[in-house]
Amino acid sequence: MKIAFLTPEFPHPKTGSSGGIGTSILNLAKGLTLQGHEVSVLIYGQKEDEVFTENGISYYRIKNIKLKGFSRLLTQKKFIN
Repeated sequence: MKIAFLTPEFPHPKTGSSGGIGTSILNLAKGLTLQGHEVSVLIYGQKEDEVFTENGISYYRIKNIKLKGFSRLLTQKKFIN
């Protein structure tokens, strides 16, 4: 099964600091990967776009587009693509 998590925070050196939600997602992702599932984590609000894989988990860092009045819409559009 393919599973994706969408979050503004995740405990990884490339993504910045994280709280309880990010740690919970990390633990879930590790457990699901061990059971043979394909896991992706989409982390928005980052400083740059980047895709990398580590320990069987695919990470997508998503940079927010800043344009007054349209930032949220343009960032959501990136999730769809």
